[in-house]
Amino acid sequence: ILVSLMLALVAAQLLNYLLLGPWKDPAGFNFPQSVMFQYDAMVPILIPGTRVNVTLLVAFAFSLAAWVFMQRSFA
Repeated sequence: ILVSLMLALVAAQLLNYLLLGPWKDPAGFNFPQSVMFQYDAMVPILIPGTRVNVTLLVAFAFSLAAWVFMQRSFA
């Protein structure tokens, strides 16, 4: 548990370094943010006006695959 907590701090510090350093948006008014992705690189929205996107379908597919695997395995 201690190692997980320590690595979470390392990950947060790494993200802080990247957002304030190499990934910093030059037009970001000195806010720690990266440049926005192009529209073509974003995940498609399923229901307009909401934040529901294609990853919901991916999550259902992986859940179904995990269920099938658990039902068919001999464990």
